[in-house]
Amino acid sequence: MTADARTDRMTAFAQAVMALMVAHGVAFLRPQGGGGALGLTESGEFVTRDLAFEFLAPGDHRAAAAALGVAPVPGSGPRGMADMQAFVRAVGRVYDEYGVQSLDFGPGARLGFRPGPSGMTFVTEGVALTLRREA
Repeated sequence: MTADARTDRMTAFAQAVMALMVAHGVAFLRPQGGGGALGLTESGEFVTRDLAFEFLAPGDHRAAAAALGVAPVPGSGPRGMADMQAFVRAVGRVYDEYGVQSLDFGPGARLGFRPGPSGMTFVTEGVALTLRREA
């Protein structure tokens, strides 16, 4: 795969993750403590390790979904473990589609939305992406 094709693929991956986060109402992920991970272990198990999930308020969730043209995954009350699990299952399929092994979160990392003066900005701060080895 050429460098340009790899860059295009990673841009598409980031857009797919952003759309999935909006659909599931996930505002951002950050490590709890020194670091965290979301992805496949060397043994092939998909794991979420030491990550905190922050969810969008219901009105922000609906507005973000409408802005991106994605169907919001409905929630029933405050977001919790079931919502995190649903997002992780869905993001696993995106990893498979784009050949991603894992996202590793360093101290202070953030993946998701940061409020700004004119709206929400999607950021990937301190997050390392590992691709699967090609066979």
